[in-house]
Amino acid sequence: MLQEFNNLMDYIETHLTEEISGKDISKIVGLSDYHFKRMFSYMAGMSLNEYIKNRRLSVANVELINGAKVTDIAYKYGYQSIEGFSRAFRGWSGFLPSEVTKNKIQKSFPKFSFFIDIRGGISMEFKIEKKEKFNIVGVSKRVPIQFEGENNAILELAQSITEQQRNEMHQLADLYPHQVLNVSYDFDDGFLEEKGYLTHMIGPVYG
Repeated sequence: MLQEFNNLMDYIETHLTEEISGKDISKIVGLSDYHFKRMFSYMAGMSLNEYIKNRRLSVANVELINGAKVTDIAYKYGYQSIEGFSRAFRGWSGFLPSEVTKNKIQKSFPKFSFFIDIRGGISMEFKIEKKEKFNIVGVSKRVPIQFEGENNAILELAQSITEQQRNEMHQLADLYPHQVLNVSYDFDDGFLEEKGYLTHMIGPVYG
């Protein structure tokens, strides 16, 4: 899987001036476009679209320093106008393209590479199972989408569960793993950019 991910990074590098379709992505990584983008966001801390945009602007920065015209660069990397490119470039680098050309200001965003980083100290048992349809019952709340760190809204949801609710949950947990689970679903559009809300439920699996 790592090899496929790195193959996609190589493909993106050679197609920065072209549209990269979901079909291209699926063919290279062997996953649906939707599932790969979710995995990428989780691992990289940003959406795939944001990564591609950053790589394009980083390469554009080098070309501007080397004397390329702003007009040519804007259209080369898919912007419909110089104004649109200038806004995006300034939002990324903090400088206008003309300032970069004049003052040779360098900002870079390196290409991603995926590798395995093995660290000891924690033992964890896990297994992946294919299960028949099952039910989950519990308490739920719309919470902000957050990729890293503790989500305070989820912590508040957990702390709001009463002792009576906890007892009822444990009595209902009649299917493996016979314990309370955390489930997230119903994501808002834009979740790959860490925007919007999702529904988070805390509860057991029952038949």
